[in-house]
Amino acid sequence: MGGNVQGQEFFARLKPHLLRMASSQRLEKRGHTAAVSGLILSAWTLTDDAGTKWVTDDELRSLLIDSNDDIRTQILWQVKRWASENREKWATQLIDLLQNVWPRHLAAKSGIVSARLCDIAFSDAEHFAELSAIILPLLTRVDSDRLSLPELRRSGGGIVDNHPRETLALLHAVLPDNVSAWPYGIDKTLARLDEADATLRHDERLIELKRRWDSR
Repeated sequence: MGGNVQGQEFFARLKPHLLRMASSQRLEKRGHTAAVSGLILSAWTLTDDAGTKWVTDDELRSLLIDSNDDIRTQILWQVKRWASENREKWATQLIDLLQNVWPRHLAAKSGIVSARLCDIAFSDAEHFAELSAIILPLLTRVDSDRLSLPELRRSGGGIVDNHPRETLALLHAVLPDNVSAWPYGIDKTLARLDEADATLRHDERLIELKRRWDSR
């Protein structure tokens, strides 16, 4: 696994410099964003003999607040990739990260982070209901065409059909003001929502989204 940490004592000496470097917002220029964020994220999953994390929840949360979207999205990309490679370990870690560590601060919210959070939720059908509830307070509208969500176009027993109410909640939170930037096939997705759950036909959120689409 990338960014794997070896040697607790060595890392303890290195940690303040890593956290300071990651918070300095100069990593992108040096090309170190992926390496440093992966190292910090990996260390967050490790504990010493006393059960203390090598990088504590508070330290990681402070980093996510003080850094920038490059670090935030890189950490989300990394944890999603590791979860796909080792679901037994990282599915739990992913939920822990988003539920107990990820900051609710306005400074940590952005369109690109919201797009990455939605990508994580919609790519995990097994945990979608739980993930959607966790990330909903973290979301804001996504700008331009950053939102793709190919899972929305999957027919027959997909997330849209099995979790229409949760899908609607996420879409209402993140779909851009610019309707032309909505994901491809969104009109079919909106139609499937009230087919999957007839009560949604009277839901103000779905009515609003359909109105915006029809008046584009």
